[in-house]
Order: sequence, then C-alpha cells, then structure tokens
Amino acid sequence: HGGATPGRFAHVAQNLARLHAKWGPQLAALPRLPAEEFGTRTAPVVVWEGAFWRHHSLALVNRELTRALAARGVEVWPVRREPDDFAPPDDPLDAVLARRAALPAPAWPAVRVRHLFPPDFSRGPGERLVVIVPWEFGAVPAAWVRAIVEQVDELWVPSESVRQSFVAGGVPPERVVTVPNGVDPARFRPDVPPRPLPTTKTFRFLFVGGGLHRKGIDLLLTAFVAEFTGRDDVCLVVKDHPFYGTRLDQAIAEARAAVADPPEIVYLPEALAPDELPGLYTAATCLVHPFRGEGFGLPILEAMACGRPVIVTDAGPVREFCPDDAGLFVPAARVPFAEARVDRLETVGRPWLAEPHPGALRRALRWAVRHPEELRRMGARAAEAARRWTWAAPAGRAAARLAALGLPVPDARASALARLTRLAEEGRLLEALAGFAQLVTEDPDDRAALLGAAHCALALGRDEVARPLLERLLRLDPANTAARQALDALGAPAPAPS
Repeated sequence: HGGATPGRFAHVAQNLARLHAKWGPQLAALPRLPAEEFGTRTAPVVVWEGAFWRHHSLALVNRELTRALAARGVEVWPVRREPDDFAPPDDPLDAVLARRAALPAPAWPAVRVRHLFPPDFSRGPGERLVVIVPWEFGAVPAAWVRAIVEQVDELWVPSESVRQSFVAGGVPPERVVTVPNGVDPARFRPDVPPRPLPTTKTFRFLFVGGGLHRKGIDLLLTAFVAEFTGRDDVCLVVKDHPFYGTRLDQAIAEARAAVADPPEIVYLPEALAPDELPGLYTAATCLVHPFRGEGFGLPILEAMACGRPVIVTDAGPVREFCPDDAGLFVPAARVPFAEARVDRLETVGRPWLAEPHPGALRRALRWAVRHPEELRRMGARAAEAARRWTWAAPAGRAAARLAALGLPVPDARASALARLTRLAEEGRLLEALAGFAQLVTEDPDDRAALLGAAHCALALGRDEVARPLLERLLRLDPANTAARQALDALGAPAPAPS
C-alpha cells in the first residue's frame, strides 16, 4: 500500500497469530511443492521463447541450446510460441525443460532470448533482449535493422555469413554475435543402423529439405533426370518437410515426365521423429543440397556426422564447417533480386541468391557414382570434421554472451574438470577417465580434458587410448610440454610444432 494512515497495520501481527492458531496444523500437513511449481523465481533466469518439440530446424536449435545451457547450470525457462508436434524425449534434462514449459514463466527474467519466425523484436520494460535470426538472402530487411538497433541488446546469428549481412545492413558489429548450430554426436554417427527404403538401387542420393525455391530441389530434380536413366543403379531419395506446407509430388512427376526413361526417385513426405532421421542419412550414399540460400545448413552437418559425403553449393556458410575434402562443391553465381525487397520486406540494398551451375551439378552427381572409394574416404573425413561441431561449443558461446549481459552463469565445465581431477588424484582412475572422455566428446578441442583423459589412460596402462589423445592435444597446442613428454615416453615421436 502507498498510504501511511496511522495505525493502519497495528493489528496485522494479531491477525496472523489467529490465522496460524486456527489453520497451522492443516497448512503444515499440506505437501510441499518445489519452488519452481509456483512459476516465479528469485534467482536470475533466462526465458527462451520459440518452438521446441516441433519438426523444424528452429525448434531443434532451441531444444539443443536450452538443453546444453541447462546442463551447464543455467536456469532456462522455455516458453512455447508454437504447439508441439511430438512429446519431449524421456531424458532428465528434457523433463525439467518440459515441466517448466508447462508453467507460467518468470515475469522479469534477467535475459529474454527469442528464436522464432517471423522474428519478434518487442522488448519488455527493464529486460535484456537477445533475438536469434537466420537469414538467407544477403541484404537484410530495413525494418528489422531499425528494430534491432532500437530494441535488441544482442542479435545472435548461426553463421559468419549471416553476421556479415546484418553488419553490412547497419546493425552495430559489436551487437551481432555468431552462435553457430551443431550436431549431437550420440545420435548422428556413422554406425547408426540404416533406415529401410523402398528401393533396390545401391547408390542413393539424398535430399533433405522442402519445396522452397532457395532449397534448390528444382535444380536437383532437373539435373538428376538429365544425367541418369532408369537403367542406372542409382536413385534419388527426397525427404520433404511438411512444416513448409507444400508437397513435391507434382514437381517430381513433372521432372520424370520430361525424359523418356526417368531414373528412380523415392519421395518421403512424412515427418520423421528426431531419432529416426540419423538412419535416413546412413541409408544414403551421399547428401545433395544444391541450395540457393542458407543461414547454416543443418542437414549438411548432420549428414557429415553420419559419415556421408556431401554435394553442396559453394556459397553462403557451408565453407565455415565443411572442409574441402568432405564433399564436392558446386560453383554458383550471385544473382541479385530485381528490387530491394524479399516478398513484402524492403531490404537495405538488393538481396541475392546463389545460383548453382547446372552443368557442374550434373558432373558432380556423375563423378560421385563413378568414384565410390573416393566418396567413402570423403565420408570418413566428413565425420571427423563434424565431430568438432557438437552443441557444446555454441552453448559455451551462448553462456558467455549471457554472462556478458549480466546473467550469473555457473562455470559447470570448470567445476567438472576440477571434480574429475580430484577423482584422478584419489586413484579413482576409471571413473575419472570416463568423465574426461565425456567432456572430450562434448568438446573435442578441450585441452584440459584431453590432457586429463590421457593422464588417466597412461596410469591405467591404456597406451592405445592415451596416444591419440596426446597427438590431438599437440595438434591443438604444439607447445604443450606435458603432452610432448608423455608422448615421447610412449616411444613415438611427437608431432613437430607447426
């Protein structure tokens, strides 16, 4: 109350005493609920708005980043902005996030993160706002730039390619942060049993995307039916995305009707559960993604993690995570739009897309079929490259940015390293080795975890485990004396400093 009438609260203590005397035993007998059941917290929290348990990439990014942040000790409250397509997985972290998503979110979070499309740049009073935006058309919408400058503390983007677009459009560079996408190596891996497919062909190209113009499925269908026939031992598997609200039946039928002896095309229009998708990649020989525009390209990274080489457009963000020896890159020409707009959005300059060269795409498809051994070697290198792109690194980047915005972020990884080091010092080497190995799986470039795992392996006489750990550590840190001495003690020359 704002009033100060004399004696206004004189009887409060007496009234509370009578309440306790009358209802105290009944109140004490009620079950105590966790504090989070009440929907508000006194501790600083992150409210994360968007889709979560849906079949599209934005929801996947939201799930993985919130899970990884929660694993680091950050209190994240998901707020659904779209209905779910499937139930949350039966996992302790997912259970906590799903439980919070069913409750009222804290009204005054320390930071609000929003990732949905179209983006929402509105800001509540007194809160710090982060908005995650992918963009695929080069020049960015002018209205978005104005809203970001006026309302948003930080803009997170999935690739350096997208970051450059927003900076060129007028967003201050210090407020645009690259928080890349990642892949779950426990799910996407080369040894996942392949999904059965309705084909007897042994060479299987795979396209994972939708019917959007920028995805390039029209280019792929044209190139595929022009390059192969029904007599070839090859098929194209087209995995559509129902989320886009379109189907590719007619486009596939028209492509097949354009030639006398069309090659086989398998069309999969249905949504797949998250755990079903890895088997689709391992059932394929090669992923083909001739995109015109991508903000990141998650199917490319997922296929690589499953040990599959990729045929991709040489444009946009793909070179940021796909090395030269992991696939074939189709040259493309930048084609500007006729006007400075994308649909109804006026842009800062003329937007553009990358148009893959049709002949080069056909040659890449034919080369892949004719060189199976080289393709397998590319797949192995793709899997090795993808292991560096787990969700641990982007979650660490996100945690650092949340801390910079004023959120107290516990350093869960440092705590884990300290705990595992104590276990090793106490002689609990197997337990410590397993913990260090998990940290290395989450972040293959964690030098402290690599060294800790190697020391445990050496103490256990597991030289075959220690050697690759030490070699990797020296590739990352050639001046690491401890690693060099340990590898020398194994009787093998250490890699020379670069």
